[in-house]
Amino acid sequence: MKLRKKPPNNSTYDTTNFNYKATYDNLRRSKWVRSLLESQKGLITCWLRQPDVFVIISPKGKVIIYWNELDDRNKAINILLGSYQKLLVCESFSIQQDMPRTLKSVKDGILDDLADHFTEPELLQRLEYERYIAPTASPKTFAAMTQGLRKYFKVFEELESTTEWIVTFGMTVTEEILPNLNYVETCDRLTNELTSALEESPYEFRISEADRDGEGLSLRYAFVWRPADSPLELPQFPYAEYWERLELAPFKEIYPDSDFEDIYGDDDLDSLS
Repeated sequence: MKLRKKPPNNSTYDTTNFNYKATYDNLRRSKWVRSLLESQKGLITCWLRQPDVFVIISPKGKVIIYWNELDDRNKAINILLGSYQKLLVCESFSIQQDMPRTLKSVKDGILDDLADHFTEPELLQRLEYERYIAPTASPKTFAAMTQGLRKYFKVFEELESTTEWIVTFGMTVTEEILPNLNYVETCDRLTNELTSALEESPYEFRISEADRDGEGLSLRYAFVWRPADSPLELPQFPYAEYWERLELAPFKEIYPDSDFEDIYGDDDLDSLS
């Protein structure tokens, strides 16, 4: 099995009077849903068949839709809220924020060796927005684009100061990795080896979720890191050539209704202050 990567763009929505059980039952029975999981923390995650969209729904009704094209997102909303079969059971559904592909580029850039060029403290104060806007733009277009650029760089500034993160690794478990394997024992061994290696790093990795489907293995870890301080440097670990990093995202993006300090304590946060 090839573990799927989430599409790069995402939009976050709020709901009112959300019915968790009815929504999960609808998704479980729907022909539009390719795969469906319910985590120990109550997060509902699912892939839609067409369009190729990934959806996360929190127990409190916050919805994050990951999409490739804007049209995909709109089609997914029509499926979730369609008049024929309303999969998402709630009274109202409203957008909270969009995180476009440009934000993914920012995340990737943080890990790049050139990150220092983008994380100078005076960056926002020195930006001249007109450099990014065509001189022929109308006053209305100029004002709209300036506002958009301000928001974009504000998101970037917040991202590089974020200290609570999630990283997920995945692989397909095959005979090529461990001959004569027993799937359960192999997953136990791979989990222990990766976790032990990550625990040797200064980021204090803690495993938050593990998913096994009979062919693949994915492990999600919470950790503390401030991108503005330095690029993320992971330690060496066994079978690194087979592990694929499936996601790297702020903790709040993955668990919008959870509190990092409540779960993991605040010792690491104090060390960064």
